[in-house]
Amino acid sequence: MTKVKRDYCNGCRRHTTFIYVNHDEHSVIARCEDCGGHYDLINHDRALSEFRRSNNDRITYYIDKLRQYSDARYDYLRRASDIKPPDNRFQRLLSYRDAIYARVEVEGM
Repeated sequence: MTKVKRDYCNGCRRHTTFIYVNHDEHSVIARCEDCGGHYDLINHDRALSEFRRSNNDRITYYIDKLRQYSDARYDYLRRASDIKPPDNRFQRLLSYRDAIYARVEVEGM
């Protein structure tokens, strides 16, 4: 387990240590020690691109956004907040859910 220089992780949104995973002639692959995200560290040890997210990550993201929308709507309806959630948020969440379902049908979990 070789640790790479500390850098900013787009997955957990903080500075963290990366652990070397693999390399080839075009890239060096490292894993974030905190969130487990894989990154390509070619350009001066900076995280260039995040590898494809898993369907579990997509479902977790969807559930988190759905909870945030539900909390904001509930607060607005009981007048605890004056900020109204966007009108199209629910439709966007449904579209994202349908896209996740389609991916799971094709790829499997």
